[in-house]
Amino acid sequence: LGLALGFGLALALHALDNSIKTVEQAEHITGLPVLAAVAARKGGGSAKARSLDSVSNRKGPIGESFRSLRASLAMLSNADARRSFLFTSAIPSEGKTFCSTNFAITLSQQGFRTLIIDADLRKPMVSTVLFRENRKPGLTEVLAGQATLAEAIIPGGIDNLSVLTAGSRAPNPAELLATPRLREVLEGGGGRV
Repeated sequence: LGLALGFGLALALHALDNSIKTVEQAEHITGLPVLAAVAARKGGGSAKARSLDSVSNRKGPIGESFRSLRASLAMLSNADARRSFLFTSAIPSEGKTFCSTNFAITLSQQGFRTLIIDADLRKPMVSTVLFRENRKPGLTEVLAGQATLAEAIIPGGIDNLSVLTAGSRAPNPAELLATPRLREVLEGGGGRV
């Protein structure tokens, strides 16, 4: 009786699980092609080491995944018009910084002049991952008119990589990002984001 009950509970939990587990399921549910799949990396090491796999382990599976994404995007039609990329998620800690920094590094390693902009003004992490500190001025200061774009963009420590950090924590991040100044920043930033 206990074995049957356990088996029945396992089947019920499996039937109620509606999470996406494979690339094929993601393509079927969204109706969109998957350009690349990045394996999740289990803990271990510092946050910086975990986030910069494209540098620390160029031949590893994560670095290869980001090179595959870069190649897939390059093979799409009208690739020259595609100069800005956005990494976002619904909730914190889903891998925005991990994906954006590794993808930016992969682009810069290919020889593309690359600018990564940390527009997460609530919980910025790009500066911490790349520099182990929150560098200022950044996007907050540029949007508030306290610094110019040229003053805020800094070298990323890797050839062809520049960084616009989030800067100071803003009391009103949504309002700052809704200003027309953000469009000016994105259009004047040049390179790939």
